[in-house]
Amino acid sequence: LAICYDMNSAYSWAMLQDQPDTSKPPMQKVIEDGEVGFGPDGERLSKGFYSRFVFKLIPSPFTRFVELYYKRKKNAKTKNEKRKAKEYLNFSVGYLQNRNPYIRANIIGLCNNKIESLIDKNTIYANTDSIVSLVERPDLELGDDIGQWKVEHRGRFAYINYSYQWNESVPSIRGKPKEYFPKGFDLLKDELPDCNNIY
Repeated sequence: LAICYDMNSAYSWAMLQDQPDTSKPPMQKVIEDGEVGFGPDGERLSKGFYSRFVFKLIPSPFTRFVELYYKRKKNAKTKNEKRKAKEYLNFSVGYLQNRNPYIRANIIGLCNNKIESLIDKNTIYANTDSIVSLVERPDLELGDDIGQWKVEHRGRFAYINYSYQWNESVPSIRGKPKEYFPKGFDLLKDELPDCNNIY
């Protein structure tokens, strides 16, 4: 049996960390303390690596934005209000791809680095904001604040690449809407349904 730990608002947590100062041109150098760099594929690089795209780190310019919308999400009176606040927080990161890809790469990289630092021998699956473990993880602080963790699932877990299924629930498969799966579908045994886009 497995346990899924999900990080509360992982992107928001990363947005609260120091961000690259892109108001100045990037430097070409070995990254030092207080700096961040980026590789040719946009991966976040830290101290000791050489990069053609190095920026000084500054305190996050997103603090008020994140605090406002996370508070709205936590205090929402309806599911729709909660969804809308969550979308503001998440969609803003996607929007950055067209406005400032360095800041977006920093946010994604911080999330990935955080998860990678927590993977241990009992971790059987991980993605940007969650870890599936075969054992309890008392090192993960449970709570409902940004960056804390919640237990999302417990039980039988099956996965193939990035597709996964908990217990007898509908599987999560990239590019396949949940409505396409019949009741009782088993990710490990059944053939994936065809998905014809009616639009």
